[in-house]
Amino acid sequence: MLNRDFRIFNLVEKPMIPKPVEERGWQKLGTGVLKINFDAPVNGRMMSFGLVARDHDGFVLGVAWAFWRLTLELNGLRCRR
Repeated sequence: MLNRDFRIFNLVEKPMIPKPVEERGWQKLGTGVLKINFDAPVNGRMMSFGLVARDHDGFVLGVAWAFWRLTLELNGLRCRR
């Protein structure tokens, strides 16, 4: 987050406004749910992708990957949430 980049650090005094407690951690998926992790890096004129599919217990169901030489210039490709 941008506000974390510009935070002023005071290591002597406790903060006047405490940080909210954030619960983080892995949660097991529901039964029958499939999770797919995907990544696609581009380096110059080379592109690749990797994919991993896991079930609700974390068991790997399948993987896939591929590499391409690009014949065109990629100037502004990005994903949005």
